[in-house]
Amino acid sequence: MEDDRKTKKELISELNEHRQRESEFKCFQEEIEQKRLNEEKFAKAFLQNSIPAAISTLKEGRYVDVSDAFLKLMECRRDEIIGHTAIESGFIEKEERLSYLRNLNEDGRIENFELRVRTKNGVLKHGLFNAVMMTLGNEKYLLSVMTDITERKRAEEALAKSEEKFRLITENILDCVALVDTSGTYQYVTPS
Repeated sequence: MEDDRKTKKELISELNEHRQRESEFKCFQEEIEQKRLNEEKFAKAFLQNSIPAAISTLKEGRYVDVSDAFLKLMECRRDEIIGHTAIESGFIEKEERLSYLRNLNEDGRIENFELRVRTKNGVLKHGLFNAVMMTLGNEKYLLSVMTDITERKRAEEALAKSEEKFRLITENILDCVALVDTSGTYQYVTPS
């Protein structure tokens, strides 16, 4: 046997090498487990976040993944989205996507970009988009999040209509109407 010919010193050295490899292997296993846990945490944070989010290819705009909140907002299922573009899905028009991409600033970001989107069921929504470009492997992607501002837009439209009515009334009324602040300064007086 070859082992019988090895000296005690050689056997101890070999044993130490095995222990070192075993220690390195355990560290490697712990590192793999930590990476797996990190990936799981980030996947859950992305998918279960209450903010609609999507990861799409920069080049074509194909959805790679979307959050559950995105699916709920856009009234669709994951299998109807993944691998398709927002244009193919009917969410936006081609011109809107081009406008969106033009707003990528030098840092590869889109900040507070308003865009109208249409859900799968045809409901028009107003979104405030933020996005960041990222590279995974050798391909560029966009991580986009959308805040649904549909109710805010409706309130703004209602306020604008109300202000227009008030302006028309005050400009055409025959009586004199004045708005005065608490210090007695006139803020508005009708033309009459």
